[in-house]
Amino acid sequence: MKILIFLFPIFLASCSIGKYGSLSEANSACQNWGIGGFLFEWENKFGKRKWSTRFFSYEEETRQYLGFEYQNVKKNKVNQGFPKSIVKKRFKF
Repeated sequence: MKILIFLFPIFLASCSIGKYGSLSEANSACQNWGIGGFLFEWENKFGKRKWSTRFFSYEEETRQYLGFEYQNVKKNKVNQGFPKSIVKKRFKF
């Protein structure tokens, strides 16, 4: 019984290390998530540009991809200025 009490926290810690088994799997999952966004158009002093609402970045310190999404953008409408982005999803491995 005492052995089970000792091993249980170790088991829980090993389960929470990461959702994906490798960098490649996390990258693939993040790219698939990014496809779910849409293209939006924004305008600044240099002209109009088209971007996807979702993008990702690799963070080496935490061994994860961060999935960002632009906020307050409208589809099929020209947005003024560059929008703010926030982290929407994390892909740990």
